Amino acid sequence: MENKAELIEGLAIAMGQGEALKTRYDLNKYDSTTGTMYCNGHIISSSTINNAKNFFDAQRRKYKEHIEELQGAYDMMCFYEVALEGIEKLQAEAFKTGGRIKAGV
Repeated sequence: MENKAELIEGLAIAMGQGEALKTRYDLNKYDSTTGTMYCNGHIISSSTINNAKNFFDAQRRKYKEHIEELQGAYDMMCFYEVALEGIEKLQAEAFKTGGRIKAGV
């Protein structure tokens, strides 16, 4: 498999696509210049990331409102808050480091 990866990279470099190949195949990276996340082989657009943030925030607020009467609501609120904060931290860190960071999983 290593030879196959080297061959693909060599061909891409020869065609002037070396950097694009690295961006495409890196498993976990956030590019703040485009707002795109490359995660586990998927390309996640900035609009999808914003939709995810909105979803996590809405769910967090929903569970926060029901902490007193719904068992497990506090834990669920915290789960959504962690997801939201994780995305925001990733984005903030990318801006501080010049646009691209590796996102550890």
